[in-house]
Amino acid sequence: MERGKLISIEGIDGSGKSSMANALILSEWVPGIVFFDKKDLSFIKNGFVKEQLSSIKKALWDYSKSEDISVMGDHHWLCLLASWYAAVGKQIETDYLRNGKSVVIDGWYYKYIARFCLKKEYDQVTLRTIFGNILEPDISILLDIDPYTAYSRKKKDALIASSESGKLDGYAGKQSESFVKYQTDVADVYGQLAKERSWLVLDNNLGSINSNLKAIRSNMNL
Repeated sequence: MERGKLISIEGIDGSGKSSMANALILSEWVPGIVFFDKKDLSFIKNGFVKEQLSSIKKALWDYSKSEDISVMGDHHWLCLLASWYAAVGKQIETDYLRNGKSVVIDGWYYKYIARFCLKKEYDQVTLRTIFGNILEPDISILLDIDPYTAYSRKKKDALIASSESGKLDGYAGKQSESFVKYQTDVADVYGQLAKERSWLVLDNNLGSINSNLKAIRSNMNL
């Protein structure tokens, strides 16, 4: 049985990752392809793993948004994230890829490399070590988008989280200004990763899903 492929759709907040991932699933170009929501434990088949991850999920995301999470320190959150992606990656490999199913994910741990290397105490070398030995995607696609456009899309659909506007990292000013500045800096790191790792980079400013799907199929031989 041929091993499945792990395909990650990367990009800043509001770049259209979820829409592109769903479109790729619906295209049915890859037999047996499934969408894996990395925060949804229903995708995890092993009961023990699900129980363990539920505790990490509660610590990482299921807390009151009014809490001052900075009191725990950045390294606490970073290590929890590494633990989460290590365990989830293991389950994707074991339950899906080895059984011939390809998986599409809406972003992988690269998002946190891009964010944390903006903090003074971290650099990419350190972050790559922390996230080392975690399952790597076979194909990564970066959706390139102007942060102003991304902000407009995000504003229409949902509230802008403090983590998306850089408030937790000292980015100040109006919400739109801090979002654009922060996401611009995050996008710069994404660009470095894409160049170093030979990702496919697609212009998603116009949100042309069909043309980008054709580009994915052409470049990735799907």
